[in-house]
Amino acid sequence: MKCNNCGTENPDEALFCKNCGARLDGNVTCPHCGKLLPADSKFCMYCGYRFGDAYAQTNAPAAGAYGAGYGYVPAQAYAPKRVSAPTVLKYVSDGLAMLAALFAFIFMFLIGVRLGISGMDVSVSTGFFYFFGDAYDVLDNLSDAMSEIIRGGMIMGTVATALILLAVSALFISTAVKYILTLYKKTKKGMNGLAAATFFSYIAGIMLFLACISGSGEMSADGIEIMLNGATIAGIVLGGLFLLAAVVTDLVAKRETALTASALKGSVTGLVAVALMIVLLCLPAFGVVSFRITSDGTTLSTDLGITNLFSFIAVMEDNMNGYNEMRIGESIITVMFFILFVGLSAASVTALSGLSVNTEGKGKSLSFGMMIMASIFAVLVGIMQLLGNSQMVAFFDKNIYDLDVIIAGNSAVPIVMIVFGVLLLATAIVFAKLAVPEKAPQPVVAVAEAGAETAAAESGTQSENGAASADDIS
Repeated sequence: MKCNNCGTENPDEALFCKNCGARLDGNVTCPHCGKLLPADSKFCMYCGYRFGDAYAQTNAPAAGAYGAGYGYVPAQAYAPKRVSAPTVLKYVSDGLAMLAALFAFIFMFLIGVRLGISGMDVSVSTGFFYFFGDAYDVLDNLSDAMSEIIRGGMIMGTVATALILLAVSALFISTAVKYILTLYKKTKKGMNGLAAATFFSYIAGIMLFLACISGSGEMSADGIEIMLNGATIAGIVLGGLFLLAAVVTDLVAKRETALTASALKGSVTGLVAVALMIVLLCLPAFGVVSFRITSDGTTLSTDLGITNLFSFIAVMEDNMNGYNEMRIGESIITVMFFILFVGLSAASVTALSGLSVNTEGKGKSLSFGMMIMASIFAVLVGIMQLLGNSQMVAFFDKNIYDLDVIIAGNSAVPIVMIVFGVLLLATAIVFAKLAVPEKAPQPVVAVAEAGAETAAAESGTQSENGAASADDIS
């Protein structure tokens, strides 16, 4: 009997081809109910199962397989592919995280501040690229001595802007590449960590930019203040909302593991750490030096950022008592403040990105280490602010002889900075304790072997004791 499928000659009593496994009577077997059907069937006449095109040889099963025959198509070829709810939520979470990173990248170029004066409708704005050109134009109208002092603050502002641009851009590109790989199923890892790093780099960049350009002065009800522009605030709100939605969606997708008692404890501790680090990123934006001068019941409060502090030093007369000591001291303190703030930003962004993924599993040791580093940097930044205040107050004390004038440093922000840094350190320790994974249970075989060894040891001990007793009796 010749096989209609491959042409191989088979014995007359054969039912299946010895070469390809196809039925020799021209029928096919329904893989669902097992009934015999004509080879040209598209649907089973008994159960309604749908076949593929007749004579689809490429889908024929191997010889001897159940349902072998001409035109058989496995059920998997037509069964609808069902996507699980966690998988759908993961794609949604990745999309939301990508939008958060995108908003952070776009609004980075719109970072800026505006000048606000109480009782006056004044609109003076400064954009993100201010330190790449416009800032230095002011120096053309100043003396060489003043220009030299002010230029130091401008250089730090330029370095800060460059760091912000490089960090946010690099992280956004990494996030976009990771998102594409996720869509094409080239990686199974989530992308919330990279998206969070992009967004929090944007936040840290805003605060670093504000620390470089900030300044305020207030006398009674009137005051001058530098504030964030509307675009910057919009970027913070939009990026934060999408990142929060991404994290919540990811937690819902992992609810089976995220809702355990240990995971919930770690999550609460992680949220406390996130709140502390966000506050610590914002506090240095108030400036390097803050002091108040009170005279005749009137108080002048002044906060000076990096560039405004250098400008303030430049307008002081160099023949004032202790001027050189103040200028050198404040310059060193400001440089240290800037370096420590950059370190605080880097450590906080790394820790925040890890905590945004989850509070357990991979990355917890890195988050713990970065939280420790952030707490140390925060305490040191607060100390630099206190030193800057005391340096400025000491300078005024040497040059103001009116006993009715009281000069004091505003220590509220530095003290809060130090206290929150210590709290972050304590939170990191608690987080490490809660996030330690439970020890894996010992395999049954190992337990059995250990039990056997223990029993053997006890048996040997009893034998030795028994022998010793017999010797004693004898």
